[in-house]
Parts: sequence; C-alpha cells; structure tokens
Amino acid sequence: MMNNKLLAMLILAAIFALPACSGEEKADEASADLENITALEEEYREVMALGSSDPAVRRQIQDLTSAYARFARNFPEHEKAPEYMFLAANLHVDALGDGNTASALLDELRINWPDHPQAERALFLKGYIHANELNRLHRARYYYQTFLETYPESDLRGLVEMELEFLGLSSEDILNRIQEEESE
Repeated sequence: MMNNKLLAMLILAAIFALPACSGEEKADEASADLENITALEEEYREVMALGSSDPAVRRQIQDLTSAYARFARNFPEHEKAPEYMFLAANLHVDALGDGNTASALLDELRINWPDHPQAERALFLKGYIHANELNRLHRARYYYQTFLETYPESDLRGLVEMELEFLGLSSEDILNRIQEEESE
C-alpha cells in the first residue's frame, strides 16, 4: 500500500513539474530565437551598409523576416512579438517588394494584438501598401477610412486624410493640385 501512495505522489509531482519544465523550455527557446534575430539583424545592417545587390542579400532579408514572424507566432505573449511582426511586414514591403505578404502579416498583427500601439500603425501601413504598392485603391480607401473611424485621435490622422485626398493621383497631379491650392 505504501508503494502505491509513493507512486501516486511521484506521478503527481511529475504532472506538476511538467508545465514548469515546458515553461522553462519555452523561455530557453525564446532566448535562443532572440539571439538568432540579433545576429540576423547585425548581418542585415552590415550588408545594407555595403549597399550590396547580391542575391544573398535578399536571402538574408528573407531569413530575418521569417525569424521575426516565427518569433511573434511562437511567443505571442512576449513584449517584442507585435514589434517583430510589424518589422517583418515592413521589410517584406520595403526590402523585398512583397506587399501581399506584408499585408497578411499586418492582418496577423491586428488580429493577435488589437490593443497594441503597433495595431494602429499596421492599419495605416496596410492602407499605404494597397494604395502605393498593390494599386488596389478601393481597398486602400477602405483601410484609410477604417483607420479614421478606429483611431480618430491618432497622430497619423492628418497623414491618412492626405493619403485619402491624393489617392489615385500621379505625383504630377498631386504637385499640380498643391500648386493650385497655394496660388488661391
């Protein structure tokens, strides 16, 4: 009988220790991923400082964006997760010219961290990408209008209103409109 009690206590101890181990393992995994991201960021800075157009640069950027997004997905409670998702989206559009993937990453950010300050920036960037990269003006208008409704007190409000005003116009048309307004 004593052996059964001892066995039951050992099983209970193992059950309670299991979450602690997995929590420690998760923390170790997060630390390892953060170190990897730091190394990839350093490589990215070095390569960009050289101004290299080598195809290996694109691969390094893809590795960095993947590391950012993977970290955010694997550790959504980590304070850096929303920032990393935003950085992944930003690099996809700016460095890789991939507005579709950037837009999808911004959706993930807004869904997973709706109250984080990056959610506001994500909605603005989503409108910008649709207007200026993907040439989907109706979608851009939707995102900009949603932004104004969702964040009426935002510091970005003026910029969003300007984007809406000039949506679909060429650079030349925008310049002409500004000159006309100044001459009035």
